[in-house]
Formats: sequence, C-alpha cells, structure tokens
Amino acid sequence: MNLRTILLTLTGIVLSHFSYSQTSDENYVTTHRARISGYTGSIAGVTDQTKVMRSTQYYDGLGRPMQQVIRKGSPNSKDLVTPIAYDTYGRQDKGYLMYENAHATPGNYHSSWSTEIASFYSSTTNKVADESTYYYSETKFEASPLNRPSKQYGAGDGWRSPDKFVAMNYSPNTPGTDTRHILQRFSVANNSNQTITHESAYSAGDLWVTETTDENGNISLEFRDKLGQTVAKKSQVSGNTYATTYYLYDVYGQLTFVLQPEGTVQMGTTYSLLNDTAFRKKWMFRYQYDGRRRMIEKQVPGAEPVYMVYDARDRLVLTQDGNQRVQLVNSNISLDKYSGQSYQLNGGTVTLTPGFHAGGSSTNTFSISTTAYNQYTFTKYDVLNRPIMTGICTITDDLVDIRADAQAMSGGETITTTGHGYSTSTTYPNESRSSITFDQVLSVTYYDDYRFKGQGYFGNHTHNYIDKGADFENTAMSAVSGQVTGNKVKVLGTDDYLYATSYYDDRYRMIQSISTNIHGGTDRVSNAYSFTGTVKKSIRNHDGEESVDTEETYTYDHMDRLITATHKIDQQGAVTMQSNSYNEIGELVEKNIGNAVQSIDYRYNIRGWLTTINGGTTLDDGNDRLGLELQYDLAGQFNGNIGKMKWKTAGLGNAYPKTYDFTYDLQNRLKTATYSQLGANNFFNVTGDDNGIRYDANGNIKDLIRTMAGQVADDLAYAYNGNQLVSVKDYGTSGLFTDGNTTNTDYKYDQNGNMISDANKAIGSITYNYLNLPERVSYTDGNGVQEVQYTYDASGVKLKKETTSGADIDYLGGIQYRDGLLDFIQHSEGRARKSGASFLYEYNLTDHLGNVRVTVDAGGNVIQRDDYYPFGLTFNSYTSGTENLYKYNGKEEQKETGWLDYGARMYQPDLGRWFNIDPLAEETYDLTPYHYVYNNPLLFIDPDGMFGDYFDEDGKHLGNDGKDDDKVYEVKGNTDLDQWGPDGPVVNESETTITEIGTRDDFVDMNGKEISSDETKNALVGLSINMKNNGITEDYAKITVTGGDRSETKNKSVSGAKKSRHIQGDAADIKVKGMSNKDLAKAAGNSGLFSASIYYPNMGDTQGFGRHSHTISIGVFNIRTSRRNIQKNAPHVHVDNRPGKPQKAIEYTGHNPKNPTFKILK
Repeated sequence: MNLRTILLTLTGIVLSHFSYSQTSDENYVTTHRARISGYTGSIAGVTDQTKVMRSTQYYDGLGRPMQQVIRKGSPNSKDLVTPIAYDTYGRQDKGYLMYENAHATPGNYHSSWSTEIASFYSSTTNKVADESTYYYSETKFEASPLNRPSKQYGAGDGWRSPDKFVAMNYSPNTPGTDTRHILQRFSVANNSNQTITHESAYSAGDLWVTETTDENGNISLEFRDKLGQTVAKKSQVSGNTYATTYYLYDVYGQLTFVLQPEGTVQMGTTYSLLNDTAFRKKWMFRYQYDGRRRMIEKQVPGAEPVYMVYDARDRLVLTQDGNQRVQLVNSNISLDKYSGQSYQLNGGTVTLTPGFHAGGSSTNTFSISTTAYNQYTFTKYDVLNRPIMTGICTITDDLVDIRADAQAMSGGETITTTGHGYSTSTTYPNESRSSITFDQVLSVTYYDDYRFKGQGYFGNHTHNYIDKGADFENTAMSAVSGQVTGNKVKVLGTDDYLYATSYYDDRYRMIQSISTNIHGGTDRVSNAYSFTGTVKKSIRNHDGEESVDTEETYTYDHMDRLITATHKIDQQGAVTMQSNSYNEIGELVEKNIGNAVQSIDYRYNIRGWLTTINGGTTLDDGNDRLGLELQYDLAGQFNGNIGKMKWKTAGLGNAYPKTYDFTYDLQNRLKTATYSQLGANNFFNVTGDDNGIRYDANGNIKDLIRTMAGQVADDLAYAYNGNQLVSVKDYGTSGLFTDGNTTNTDYKYDQNGNMISDANKAIGSITYNYLNLPERVSYTDGNGVQEVQYTYDASGVKLKKETTSGADIDYLGGIQYRDGLLDFIQHSEGRARKSGASFLYEYNLTDHLGNVRVTVDAGGNVIQRDDYYPFGLTFNSYTSGTENLYKYNGKEEQKETGWLDYGARMYQPDLGRWFNIDPLAEETYDLTPYHYVYNNPLLFIDPDGMFGDYFDEDGKHLGNDGKDDDKVYEVKGNTDLDQWGPDGPVVNESETTITEIGTRDDFVDMNGKEISSDETKNALVGLSINMKNNGITEDYAKITVTGGDRSETKNKSVSGAKKSRHIQGDAADIKVKGMSNKDLAKAAGNSGLFSASIYYPNMGDTQGFGRHSHTISIGVFNIRTSRRNIQKNAPHVHVDNRPGKPQKAIEYTGHNPKNPTFKILK
C-alpha cells in the first residue's frame, strides 16, 4: 500500500491529517485545533498543548476505530486514551472507560493499553473511582446471526458481584401462553370524528415483543406490528399487572391517538368509550392532519385542542388554543391598589358589579366577567421565510375559510419606515381584511443591518456600539447577513415595548448587546473572547432605578476547562468566584468559591455518578459547612436510583448526620423516604419524611403520608377528574398541607388545563396570559382579599411582581429590586446583597439537585440552612438576615402562595405536582401531564435540566436516558433503540455505534431566559444559511435540501464574497447536508463562516411559530456566542461555562417536527 497523506491547513484554526501509517504502524486521523492566533502555516508540528489541541483516532486494518488519544489532554498534560476492542465476531462487546497515561511520544498509539488502563483504575493515589477489574461495560449477545444483545452490564464490580444487568428478550407475541401479550387491535377512520373501531385481539405472531428487565428487576415490554409501528408499551406495576399505553394510527400510518395507561384501566372492555368526547379529553392524546400531512390539530389530555393554520409555503401562520377560542374568566379582585388605572381587555365585554359579603355590606371588591372569542397567535415572515413579527389577532371567519385564505398566500413582508418597520399585508393574516383585527403586536425581529436604530417604531433608541477597551479587541460589523440585529418585545398588559440591539464581530460572535429595561434604563453587555471562542471577560453596565456595573473574567486550561472565574461590582475588589481543579480524566473534583471561603470537593463512582460532596458526613476540610453522600448500588439500587442520602451541616450547632432511605415502586417512582437523624445520645430521631406514596397508572399521586417527630402530619387523599386534581383531603393532624376546604371541589381549570382556583389555599382566581403564565392571583387571608400581579414580556420573561400586602419585586435579568430599591445581584454561586453603598457577597452550597442547603457570608458564617422533603417542602430551616427565596432546585419561592417559579410553570411542592399542563407532555405519553419529574425527585429536576439525548446522523432524536447529565450522543448504524438500560440504550455493538459527542447546551431567548432544547423539538420551522466564501470548492459549498422548500435555487452552491441561500420549511422534515456536515465544515477553508438562524416559537406556543430565532455562527470548526446568564438581547445560542462543562460546538443536522435540529460537539 502506498503511503498517502492529505494535509488541509486552515489558517490559525484547524488542521486535519489523514494517514495510513504512523511510527506505530497504525492508521490514524489527527485533528489539530489552534488555541492562539498568529499561525499562518501548518500547525501540525506544534507540540505545545497550550497552543494547539490535538486528538487522534486510530483504526485497525478493517477501518474500525480502535483507540482515541487526546494528546496531553488531561489536567496533568498526559494523554487521555479511550480503547475500543472487538470480540472474535467483530462485535464491540466491551466499552472501555477513558484513562490517563504518559507516552514517550505524546499522542502516539498506546500499544500497552490493557496494562495501562488496569493500572490506572486500580491506583488509590488518584482522584478517580477505584476499580481493579470492571473498568468497562459489557454486552452479551444472543446465539443467533442477528447478534442482538441479551445482557448488558455497566462498569463496576458493584454490578458484577451481585450479577446485576439489563436483560433483553425478543419474541413474537404469544397471547395464548403469556397473558402479558394480550392486546387489542384498533383502527381509525379517516373522517372528521376520527372514529375508532375495535377490530379484535391480536393473534399469536401478529406482533414482535421486546422485553427489557433492568438491574432492579423492573420489566417493560414494547409491541410492534409488521409495519414496525409501536402499537403498545407495557410497564410492570406489580406481579403480573402492567400499565398499558396504546398507540393508534390512521390508514396513512400517521399517529392519531395515544391512550394513556389509566385510560386503558378505565376503558376495560368498553371499547366504545374511545369515541366518547369526554373520555378522549381525559385520557387520550389526539392528532389530526391535512392532505399535505401537516398537523392541523392537537389535543393533550385535560386541554381543549390546539388548531394550526399554514400558508402556501407550509409556514405556520396561526395557532389557537382553547382559551383563545372561548375565554370565560370570573374573578373577584380588589381595586384599591389599582384605583385610577385603566386596563384593556382583548375583545369581548367587561362587566363590573360590586361584590357583597355574607352580611350584605358592599366592599371595594368587584366581580369581573370577561368573554373573548376567536383569538389567534399569528406569525409573519419576510421574503426569506424568517419570522419578523408575532402577535394576537381576532378573526371572525370560520376555521375552514381561514385555512383556505391562508393557503392562498405565499409572499413575504418587506422592510418599511412606518408601522413596526415592516409591511403587514403580504402574508396571512392580512390586517386590511374586515374580518381580521390585530389586537396587539407582541414582538418584532430585525435582521442583517441596523437601519431600525433611531426610528420611531424602535422607540427612537440609537443603541450605539461603545468600544470597551483593550481586552475587547474585536470590532463590531455594520452588516451581518442572516443575524438578528434588533428586536422589540411587548410588556404584556401595557402598551410598552422592550428594545434590544446586538452587535457581532467578524466571526459572528455577539460582542455587545444593548437592551432597554422596565425601569426605562438600559443594560449593556460586552463580551471578549479567546481565540477558541471562550468568554474571557464580560462587562454589564446596568442603568435602572439605580446604576451598577459588574465585571466577570474567566481563565481556562489547555483543554478549555474553566479554571478561575472572578466577579467584580463597581469599584469593589474582585472576588474569585470559582477556582476549579479536575481529576485525571477531567471530572471536577474541587471548587473553591468566594475567595476560597468554602472548598467544595466532589467524588464519583466508576460510572461517573456523584457519590460525595466534601467527603460526605466527614466534612473533609475543617471549615466545610455541608457534606453529602449518595448511595446507589451500596443501598440496593442498581439502576441509577438513589437508595440512601446522608448529609451533615456545620456551623450552627446540631451538626449531627442526617439520613434519608428511599424505596421505589417497579416504575422507579418514589415510594417511601424515611428520614432519621443521629442525636447526641446516638439514637435516631424521626423528624420528617414522605413515607407512603401511591400512584394511579398515569403517575397521578393518589395518597401521600408525611410524618413529623414520629407523628402523622399529612395523610393526603387525592381525587381526580382525568389527570386534573379535583380535591385533596387531609386526614392528618398538624401537617404541612393546609386543607382549607370541606367541599368536594378544591380546584378548577380553564380550557388549557391551567388551574384557576385553589379553595384549600383560599385562592379565588388565577388568570393567565397567552403563554399560560399566571398574571393575577386573588386570594383571601386574615386581612381580607389580597392580590399578586405578575408582569411578563411577550416571550415569558418575568419582569415584575406586585402585591397588595407585601413588597413589589422587579426582575431585571439577575438584578432584583425591592420596592424600587436595588436588593441584590445574582452571581454564579449565590448573590451579592446591597448594603448601603456596597455589596455583601453570599454563597450557596447546593446538593446534587441544585437545592440550596446552606448559605454562608464572605466570612464563612452560616446565615441560612434548609433541609427538604423529597418533593420540595423545607424543614430544619434557619435564617439569619434576609432570607434567600431561591432554594429548592434554585427556584424562587412565592411566599404568598407557596408556589415555586420554574419559569415556564409554577410548581406546588406541598402536593408534588404542577398545576399547568407540561408543554412537553408528548415526551411522556404514559404519564400525567401534571407530573413532577417522573415522580422521582431524588434523581431528576425540572425539565429545564437537560437529559442525556441520543440522535442519529441526521439529527433525528432517538430518545433520552433520563439522566440529568446534559450529555449528547450520536448513534450510527442501526438506530432502532428499543432497549434502554441505566447507562443508555442497549444495542448490538456490531451493528450500532454510540459516541458521546459532547454536552448539550442551553438556549436562551432575547432576554436571557433559558429555553430548553426540548422546547424546539415540536417547533422548528425554518433555517437560513449564509456563507462567506474564501475559495471554497463547490463540493464543500453545495447545500442539499430534502423536505421543506426544494427549489433549485436553494440547492445551488453558495459563491461570492457574501452570498446567502435560504432553506425554508415548516414542521415538515427538513434535512440539510453539505456545510452542515462536520468534516466538510472543517475543510471549508480560511474563515469560511457558515451561519444559521434556527427559528422557533414562543415558549407557551408549543405548536406555533413565534418570533424568535436562534442565531449561531459556525466557524470552520465550531460555534461560539456569548454566555447566557448575562445576555439580554437578540436570540442566540450561548456557551455554558459552568465548571466541568468544556466549551462546546454546535452542528446543524436536520429537522423533524418532533425532533431537535442540532447536536453539540466538544
């Protein structure tokens, strides 16, 4: 074989070196990435790891990967090695863990890897979990040519000695001998009612059954028909009792109904119930499609249908939910605080009548009845299919006519100097029609340039760029094709808008943003970047009721792991917020916070699961204030559940260890949590626990018992209408739950499934905005009727909370005001509280869920402590000074109602469930839309937490492993992931390759509010691509599109200095290949910028297409934009710089209506 080497030198950035030989006689591909500027030639020969990162993939003679080496990639500047081995049949039966080793020639192939890895994991001198034998996962295969996995072991001896594994069994259905295989066959008619017919039971051999048993012995079954469609899933409840979820399809193979497990129970053999409207609303997901296979109607259990309307370009132009169709609100409110103010209601009539109490005396309380009809959320687009405007309109036409009118329109709005800066008559809805009334414009987005600055429709704001000095060497570009340069978003309930402008450098990284705030001032955020795109410095200039400047700086090691982070306010001295250390394989093992006022140590087991913080209850440093230990296999939980949690807090006396022992049912739902505390006389005192929880088949809590000091405090019995909680009766004596109502109805709901009253808490009414966020809460206490009023912008960012009896709070992106005075500034480790003319730093010590357990001041003194019931209520609480309300999961407690604000919804910790439908309810068909974190609050947090996700090469989402570790995996080969174990999918490794490609980042909207990546799954409707060509060949420049708009002009190669091509589509399948391909992007050429705008809806508009776009700049190798926690302007993707999360890159990979469109690369 002739030696052939291809060198592609990308000036100052990346070099890929492909070769068939090296000194070790191994085939390899090496990737080089420059960390500093100044290189004009090849970087392949640079050996300094602080200047050039280098990784090598080695291949065997069959072209199979057999070892990956990151040259000097460890914190100790030694090689990081991941071996890959195969059995005699060519199957990858073992998955070896990464290890550290020094090579005589760093980066070369490690031929003695088997000895090296054994030595590394058996060593007791490093900070990596010790494992002398099983430093790999292992798959056993069935004895057949199909090579399907039959067993899968995770790494670690703790799973081998008790022989704990995931087992898989494959067979045709045999209902005659296995009653678990008995299933009914249904058909769905293609008519307006979508009539369901029960055909018969499935006969033997009609279905293929995959049975999975996890390490704890929990069993699940999946049934597929001969078309490969999943027709049912079963999960074990007890013995031979299983919860069954049915999936029903129409004649075109489109999913039309999903029957939830509790619906299956309620149906029994009365199959006619499947056509009952009330039954469907309670227990069934329903979908309807038009002739172009576009989803035009969707219904989630507990809510009225959502309608969707498209135009001729398949753009989603209208959505309408149940509240928008018919809105009936009856509420009693006090007008004292709001006297003299006027309020405008959208449509309908308003009737004000004095309210009377039982004695007949008139009060200042009024009853308001509002009726509104036929409102829609609209989205308008420009000629490039980019969303430029969203709003609310009223249309009096019927839905059939609306769809016909929308289908007849295919244009795009153009830029004007009047109105909102765009025309409004070219796309549907057309305001000039008499049947259409624009009630309010919610948001407007501007692209490409800055012509909107200073215009009346932009509030006359100029928002000029200001150079921030030497550290900010990048200058702003005046034209940034395809980028969001400005936007305005309405303050709901007012006529005001917030305006934002964003500036970018020549790599399309956001270097400065200016936005107005609710105080009438501005927030200017400026970012400086390293050569690799990490944020070096960020300055925020805040001008509100008060003015304050904050400055944050960051340093990184040679692999871009965060080493230090500092925080500075005005002229006060800078505080070292974090100083991080990592173990040999890059896991965070020590974080010193607040000028080292606390040193926090982390340790992990062999599977990477957190086991201790600060040595558990030993508090391994003398000044530690919190220690925590988590037990998995040692407590009899082998599938990832936490069996025992021990913790200890110091600094307040009573520093005795405390323990929770947890048990779970067969569906991994929390069953009991038994709390104990070791006292001074070495006996255990039971203080508080959740020690008795039962669920229905959907996971709705039926009973919950809490004890305090050994006595039953809460003995709660839940009653439901479908999945909606109707009443809770407390048979306890002195509980944490307040049973304030003796009637049978405690809770009522609106058309969208939002709770609108809570008689137990004397909440008379809750009104919501179009995002299903609570705007006004009216409740009664000892002082009479009280109110809480929330103000949001149109993207759902909370701006203000006003109360009739307490303080008014303003939220300005991490800066919080109380009654008009600056109260505190949030930082990455807690907050800095205003005290006179200076700020006092406070630091939060959190557990594995982000629950704040202890807060210390700058001197290390404990000023707050909280323990938690599993579902979030606090006990053993202590506060000195001003209470921190951001506690459980770091979410703000609402003192007036006891709710916790998670951003998209409010949570009730006393009941352990939400009172709004989950916007992502379709991700968990088998669960109630009101469930909180799968009823396993020890392992999971709110959906803002990112679960491990799996994608195929085209970006299709294949599933998640339920772990809150933010990891992203790419699946190649056979992508049919039927079986799931504790460490992810169980696959035949000879057919399927799974690669961890990085950590999934968060998205944020224009105001810095986190938008989970999951929220884009149902909503992406377009992609625009721009490219700056510097001698790129046609092969690398060509873009191939399937789905969406397939016109020839969209498929031609991009050329010229700055040309733009746009790929348009709706919620149809858009797949982009070409520059979206990672290897082609790396080979694109000198600074070949490939930028994309990903369009998605408002958070509450999960079926709609809102105003925002994610703007991402893809350089030759990666994507970089600014950090989320201070970003206040244009929609963007941010880079998460939290400790232990290395810098990431994003690759656009395609779209499917229910799947994400990107993957994150390290």
